[in-house]
Amino acid sequence: MKSHRSTDGFSRLQEGLTGERTLIGAKYMDDPKMLRAYLDYYWPVSREQARRALSVIAKLGGCRVASVIDVGSGPGPVAAAFVEAGSTEVFLLDQSRAALDLARSEIKSRCGKNGSTATVSALACDVTRPDPASIGLWGRADCVSFGHSINEFWSGKPDRVARRADLIVEYSKALAPGGTVLVIEPALLSTSRDLLATRDALVERGWTVLAPCAGRERLPCPALSAGEGQTCHEDVAWEMPKGVADLSVSRNIDKEYLKMTWFLFAPPSGEVDISATSDGARDGARGGARDGARGTMYRVVSEAMLNKGGRLRRLVCGASGRFPVSVAAESPDRERTGFDDLGRGDFITVDKPEIRENGWGIGHATEIRKQGDAP
Repeated sequence: MKSHRSTDGFSRLQEGLTGERTLIGAKYMDDPKMLRAYLDYYWPVSREQARRALSVIAKLGGCRVASVIDVGSGPGPVAAAFVEAGSTEVFLLDQSRAALDLARSEIKSRCGKNGSTATVSALACDVTRPDPASIGLWGRADCVSFGHSINEFWSGKPDRVARRADLIVEYSKALAPGGTVLVIEPALLSTSRDLLATRDALVERGWTVLAPCAGRERLPCPALSAGEGQTCHEDVAWEMPKGVADLSVSRNIDKEYLKMTWFLFAPPSGEVDISATSDGARDGARGGARDGARGTMYRVVSEAMLNKGGRLRRLVCGASGRFPVSVAAESPDRERTGFDDLGRGDFITVDKPEIRENGWGIGHATEIRKQGDAP
C-alpha cells in the first residue's frame, strides 16, 4: 500500500497537470514527492502511449529508431518505449537533473535486455534553446521525440503555436537524412488543439505528417476547422499495472483507456506538391463520397454516436476530409461489416458505401475492412 507521502505527491501532481494546469512550466520534477508520484503513475502511462504510437507507425511503414533524442524526457518513459522498440542509443534532454538521473536506472531496469545494452546519455538544460555542440547525436539522430513536453513550452502565450513549430524545426537539424520527429501530447482539449495547430503550421512549411493521418499527409486537419470544441485524439486500450490501477481506484480516475494526440513528422525534402490543398480537397463528406473506391484508407476518429434518426455514426477522416459513416441501429449490417468492432484510431477501407447527403451509409453490399484483416 502506498504511503500518504507518495499519495500527497500524486495529488499535487495530478491537480497541477490538469484543470488550471498550475505546474506547467514549473520544475515540478525537482520535487522528490512529485517525481516519485510521476514514476508510480505517469511513467507507465507515457510509456504505453509511446508504445502505441510506435506500433501504429510500424504498421504504416515504420521509421528508423536506432538513435533518438528525447526532448523534455523527464525520467525517460518515452525513451524507454524507443529502447524496447530497438533503439540502441538515446540522448535525453530535460531541465531536471533529478529526473535525468532516474531515467538511466529506470530504462535499464524496466526495458529488459535492450535496456541493459542501450547507451543512455543525458543533458540537463533549457530544452527550448538547443545547443548543438552539447547534444550528443546532433546531426545523426534517427528520431527526435517530444513526449508530453511541447505543451509546456510558452504555455498561454499568444504566439505559442508558432514558437513550438519553430522549435521543432530547430530540432529537426539534429536529424540524419530521412529522420523523423514524434510529438505526443495529452488529449485535453487545449493541448490537443494546440498540437493540431502546430501540425498545420508545419504542413504549411512543407512538412509531411507520416502518421497517423490517412490521406492528409500534406493537408490541414479538418478537426481544427470544425469548431472550437472539436479535436482529434486516440484511445489506447491497455492492461494497467497494479500500481497505476491502485492509484486510479483510490483517486477515482478512469485510466482504462489512455487518450493522446500525436503525430510523426518528416521535414521537407525538396519541392512540395501543394495542389492537393485546393478547396476541392477540403469539401468533407461530399468529397468522401466521390472517393469511395476500394483501397482508399480512412482513419476512424470518433466513437459510435446514435443520432435522432436512429442511425449509429462514426466519423472517419481521409484525403477528402472528416465525415460520418452510419448504419441503421437495427440493421444486421452492423455485425456483418464489423462496424460495431471499430475503434477510434482504426484504419479502414470501405467498399460500396451508400452515398448519403452528409456522408456514407452502410448497406447490404457495403464491405468494411480494417488494416491487418485478411483480404
